[in-house]
Amino acid sequence: MEFSRKKFFDLYRQQFGGLTQSQVSALEDLLDFMEADPHITDVRWFAYMLATVKRECADTYLPIHEYGSRSYFNQYETGTRKGRNLGNTQPGDGYRFRGRGYVQLTGRANYTRAAREIGGNFVADPDSVLAPSDSYKVMSAGMRGGWFTGRRLSHYISGAKRDYFNARKIINGTDEADLIDGYAKKFELALRTALIPQDAPRNELAADEAPEQTTPVQVVEQEVTSIPVVEVTPAPPMPSIPLETKFVESIAPADSTTPKGWLATKYAALTGAGISLSTITASFTGVTIPDPIKPYLALIIIAGVALTGIAYISYQISKVILTNAREKRANALTLELARIKSNPGLHDVVLRPAEVKSAEDNHAQAK
Repeated sequence: MEFSRKKFFDLYRQQFGGLTQSQVSALEDLLDFMEADPHITDVRWFAYMLATVKRECADTYLPIHEYGSRSYFNQYETGTRKGRNLGNTQPGDGYRFRGRGYVQLTGRANYTRAAREIGGNFVADPDSVLAPSDSYKVMSAGMRGGWFTGRRLSHYISGAKRDYFNARKIINGTDEADLIDGYAKKFELALRTALIPQDAPRNELAADEAPEQTTPVQVVEQEVTSIPVVEVTPAPPMPSIPLETKFVESIAPADSTTPKGWLATKYAALTGAGISLSTITASFTGVTIPDPIKPYLALIIIAGVALTGIAYISYQISKVILTNAREKRANALTLELARIKSNPGLHDVVLRPAEVKSAEDNHAQAK
């Protein structure tokens, strides 16, 4: 069997999500091993094997060793029930022969069988099981031959029968059986979609994987004829309108009673009387004001005059208010002073001499 990599990875991403480059490379290795495996002809076996690897290898799709501290593996030591079932006979076998590879090969007995069945120095060098090619051989032979639990792929996936849930018993009872069942169904869809028909030419890329062919672009050289020059007669110059006049016209509305209209009227009156900004500023500063600035300077001058008038009026009002207040105070003090002088007995009690002098001074100032 051969599989279109593009179709497989497209379906994978649709069903499982994105992939890292490490995951892509690891899945490529697994697909290569499966395509070269003559013992598997049912795409569903491939699907269940991939689902097992996804679970046992924590989504890395790489051969890994079982996680856990050294003390965790004491449960598999000699003398324990699990240790005896795994064929662990020497102290330290629980940790030495911990889970490794695509299917987490575990126990001295399984390492010994793997070394015998597929060749390898797995007992003396347990980590050699982590080599991807050897790890795949252990998975394929072990799941087909029932090495791990006595259950094999053909017990659950054969002919019309497809029991991905109970196929978990090939590896580890029904641990995560629901999860792996869902994985296997998605992998089956991806593999069936990506399967290249047997009659398609081998050693050739599928049409959808062939590199895109680019058609060379022909460059046609053409003689460029000269473009006739057309003479353009410049338009006559527009009559010059003083900028100040334009400004007045732009701000003056039809109703001269509005603020803008009043401003335009006052500005026009100044200029109509022969009083221009240039004349005013030149007479005080000796500087000639450029035309573009004149309208805005006019606004500043008018605003300044208005603010000065407001300030002067405010000053006069405050002066009147203050004068009235002083007169009222002076009258009150005058009455109090007269009462004190007419009754000497109140002099020391009601008002001290300094206060009397102050009242007299205030009275004189008010007058």
